[in-house]
Amino acid sequence: MNDVAFWIAIAWFAPFVGVMILAACKPWISRKTQQSIALTTSVCSCLASAPIFWVHGVQTTAPAEQLYPWISLNGLPELHVGWMIDRTGAQMLFLVTLLSLVVNLFSLRYLRDEPDIRRYFAALSLFSFSMLTLVLSPTLLQSFTAWEGVGLSSWLLIGFWTKKREAASGALRAFLYNRLGDVLLLGGLLMLLLFAGTDQISVLTTGNFHGDIGSWLWIAAAAIVVGASAKSAQFPFIIWLPGAMSGPTPVSALLHAATMVAAGVFMLVRLFPALPETVWPIITALGMLSALAGALLALFAQDIKKVLAGSTASQLGIMFLALGTGFPELAFFHLLTHAFFKCGLFLSAASITDTLHSHEKHVKIDTYDPYNMKYMGGLRKHMPFVFVVYVVFAAALIGLPLTSGYLSKDALIDALLFASQDSYFGILPGIIVLATSVLTAFYTFRQGWLIFGGSFRGSQWVELPKKVRVSQLYFWPLALLAAGSVAVALSPMNPFQPILSWTWDTQHMRPELLQHLSPTLMTSILAITAATLGTSLAYIIYRKKDILADPVETSWAYAFSNDRKWVALYSILLEKPVLQLANLCSTIDETIINMWIIGTAVKGVAGTSFSIAKLARTVDNDVIDGSIYFITGSLKSISKTFSRLHGGSINQFTGWSLVLWLILLIVLLRWFAIQ
Repeated sequence: MNDVAFWIAIAWFAPFVGVMILAACKPWISRKTQQSIALTTSVCSCLASAPIFWVHGVQTTAPAEQLYPWISLNGLPELHVGWMIDRTGAQMLFLVTLLSLVVNLFSLRYLRDEPDIRRYFAALSLFSFSMLTLVLSPTLLQSFTAWEGVGLSSWLLIGFWTKKREAASGALRAFLYNRLGDVLLLGGLLMLLLFAGTDQISVLTTGNFHGDIGSWLWIAAAAIVVGASAKSAQFPFIIWLPGAMSGPTPVSALLHAATMVAAGVFMLVRLFPALPETVWPIITALGMLSALAGALLALFAQDIKKVLAGSTASQLGIMFLALGTGFPELAFFHLLTHAFFKCGLFLSAASITDTLHSHEKHVKIDTYDPYNMKYMGGLRKHMPFVFVVYVVFAAALIGLPLTSGYLSKDALIDALLFASQDSYFGILPGIIVLATSVLTAFYTFRQGWLIFGGSFRGSQWVELPKKVRVSQLYFWPLALLAAGSVAVALSPMNPFQPILSWTWDTQHMRPELLQHLSPTLMTSILAITAATLGTSLAYIIYRKKDILADPVETSWAYAFSNDRKWVALYSILLEKPVLQLANLCSTIDETIINMWIIGTAVKGVAGTSFSIAKLARTVDNDVIDGSIYFITGSLKSISKTFSRLHGGSINQFTGWSLVLWLILLIVLLRWFAIQ
């Protein structure tokens, strides 16, 4: 336990140390020093997570957990913080630290001309720390705190280029759409806390709590599912993901392929035993809609990153489908494989656009966009290494044999086709996955052909050398990700059998899962047929097409892939009504509440107060002050009267003395006469 706690502390807090140092250091500290701080903390975090990964993620080891008291209030359950590590958490921990290291390394070259590199690496380290906190959290509220940290740091990274309008609007849209989901997520987590009497995840997932949540469980679970879907860019929150591509491409590789958008899936996987089966249809419906919507967004997109954005939403939809049919293990398995090849695709896109941007001609360019694939083509001749690794990543995304994507997708298709027949939607999820596989193969081959096929179409704007030298800071991250995208990396004994992967704990595996980890021949044939069909359609359509003169932007098909049209639609259906509702609430607040209700109440209170104050003034002036003035006046009159008796004359004093003695004598004689 002590060894595990030691390595967890290093892996967890190394990025936080980097944030503190970068935030505290002065801007005049050398650029190389700033980069070294970020890279060193990332390396330490990755190396420290390796033994945890080996012990808890590969070997069969019991989960470990450590809790510390946090908040204790009368009448409320005691809250804790700490860490928890199990097989899923250990694999996710190593994945996050490894990809963070890869992106940090890649960014050294990609942002070589960026002046404010300190802010970038500080935000990147903050994101890594927040994501690791989420992975290690043993309680709901600690998870939500980390969840918000992920949202904040992703907003900083997406909007890093503050002078780009698209980056600012994309970051704002991502931030606001995620906050909508966070409201529901927080509501669901608080319901579990209040009614179950605990926020400890291990207790909730085993059902050993003493509270009585009853019918509230379905409401809490539904709120958590919808909240998690916002973070994973699932329907109806899918629209924020394409706009978030305006940030630096390495940011997209980390946030939108392996970590941030995968956080929703990870949370549902971790909480899945606590979710009732009655909420599974919601997860399945969200997955089906998102898988198709994401694929349609990517189908005819022209921007190289937006194709990958739509693809990411689609693949996450497939993970939601696996969750909705009762297979969280398969959802997480696909999350692991998807992280490597999608991160590789984003970084390949980064190396391509960086190369094109670096070799632009020094002329005024109005129409050219280095991210637009219609200005590419023929880059296999100029960038052969990037072409090779791209083929590996694309094959894994399509799900071709000998790739990691083949292992996870085949198991998913087998489960969704044959295990979902008794589910709420029947065989429909399996059909959706096959249809999505066809679309995935189509847009992936289309993207590869537009980038590498044919001849270079950007010679009017870019002057490329015959062979572009690949930087070592690009070569090693891409090579590492390509190695992780082949099937041998996950299943070295047999690259065609998912069950032989080291990711599984076969000793404690459910029987219904075990049978789908050895897909039937029919499943493999269906998967390969879907991939072949999509690839063949794309080849037939694009092999002789004049891309620059392609009228696709005016076609009906482009409307599905134009994220700006979807943004406009969302603006009409959601954003403008919300703003109008906000304006209406503001008007009601100012006119009805402030002027009528509060105004009338204030006027009534003010009038009453004024009357009371007027009465008090009258009492004060006429009664209190009058009494004082009367007493003082009377005393003054008496004193004046007596003062006249003492004028200072000896004759007057002697005369009054005789009078007083005479009066006293008369009184005494009268008293003795009475006696």
